Amino acid sequence: MQKINKISLACLCSLFLALCSCSSGSDCQQTAVVTLGVDFYRTNFNLVTEEFDILTYKDTLTIFGLGNDSLLYEYTKEDKVRLPLKLFSTQTTYIFERKHLAPDTITFTYENEEKFISLECGCVIHHRITDIEHTFYNIDSVVVTNNFVADNRGKNIRIYFKNR
Repeated sequence: MQKINKISLACLCSLFLALCSCSSGSDCQQTAVVTLGVDFYRTNFNLVTEEFDILTYKDTLTIFGLGNDSLLYEYTKEDKVRLPLKLFSTQTTYIFERKHLAPDTITFTYENEEKFISLECGCVIHHRITDIEHTFYNIDSVVVTNNFVADNRGKNIRIYFKNR
């Protein structure tokens, strides 16, 4: 009986050590797909100060990817969104639709950079924005605030919509 208890104790200790010796996985908690942080703004001419005020923009938007059927946001009224970039390409195009207005497209061109995390976790792909092209139906301008897309928290792009 005492021998069985010693074997059970040895098994429990071995199991405990095996579980503790595994990687904590803190690096693995890093998200495998990073997303582009996009904030929406509009400018408004202030007649009193005779300067332009920059205001956050909340209007009903539908956003989907071109060349696939991915609808990312439908009738959203957010002033910021997160957009994934294609992992095995160097360009991603999105269509931004506002109710009853012509849709705009924005094409992001970027370089992909693989970051090796570990054998257990594999790689995460970061992106470096190199160029942006867009239509001008409802979008006034697109500004890059941080061209390196490396997480799911950063702000990378500001889109300024025209006043309508």
